[in-house]
This record gives sequence, structure tokens and C-alpha cells, in this order.
Amino acid sequence: MTFRSLRAAAGIGGALLTGRMDAISNFRFHVMIDGIWLASFQEVSLPTLTLETTEIVEGGQNLYKHKLPLRVDVGTITLKHGLTFDMHLMAWYFDILEGNIAGSKRTLAIALFNVARYPLSTIMLSDAFPVKYSGPSFDTGGDSVVLEELEVAFTEFAAW
Repeated sequence: MTFRSLRAAAGIGGALLTGRMDAISNFRFHVMIDGIWLASFQEVSLPTLTLETTEIVEGGQNLYKHKLPLRVDVGTITLKHGLTFDMHLMAWYFDILEGNIAGSKRTLAIALFNVARYPLSTIMLSDAFPVKYSGPSFDTGGDSVVLEELEVAFTEFAAW
């Protein structure tokens, strides 16, 4: 397959070679939890996707082992939020602690914007629920924002 046919199959036009491809800024994003946009997150760490494999040793083949794909291991996302009087994140985690797992699953959307506030990409997480809550650390010598952190697991991951 030639480079030209590979580009055509991937839907990549001539802009790849001639157009300007700027890196996307990472500070223009919004998080939506069950239809409510929240712009107060300081940091969102997306999951690491890892393909699990199994090794098969073939008799007489001493140069390598066969690696076969099994499944994708999807990590969790981490939301860091400046502590406010709004306790929705902590309350969401306490719902899980009280055993209300089915009622605590949410849909999360993370939208990434360019400089002109045009949406570039959206990541959707279905059946999301918190698995870890970290409260703030206090420091008398610091002057930074007090942060709370919520680690969230999910079942489905889609990006467009």
C-alpha cells in the first residue's frame, strides 16, 4: 500500500503535508457530569489504555515468543477540583460508600476546545462511578489553591 492510498484510506487530505498542524492546548476544557457542565476542574487525567497480551511458546522456535492480544485494560480518570462549598463530588463518592452503586453511575463528557472556543474533541465515559476520593492537603507555607481529587472508573469509553 502506498503512502497516498494509506492517507486516502484514513481520510487524511493534503492538509497533512501542506497545512499547519498546531499542538492542542491542554487548558481549555470543560467537564459535564450527567448533563451539567462544570468548568471548575483544574486538571483531568485521562486513562491509560493497555492491551493485555499472552505469550505462546512454540516448540523449536527459539528466536521469539508469540504475543497474542487478549483485551484492553482501561484505567481510571482523575478529576482535580478546587475545593469549594459545593460538596457534589464528595457526596457522589459517599453514595458509593453507602452501597448505592447502581444509583451512583453517571455519564461524563470531557470537551476540549481550541483558542477560539471551538470544540475539537469530546470524550464520553459511560457508567462512571468514583473509586477513590483524596481530600486536600493543607500547608501553612503555600499559597496554592486547595484541591480535592476524585478517581473515577467507567465501563465505556468513546472519543470523537
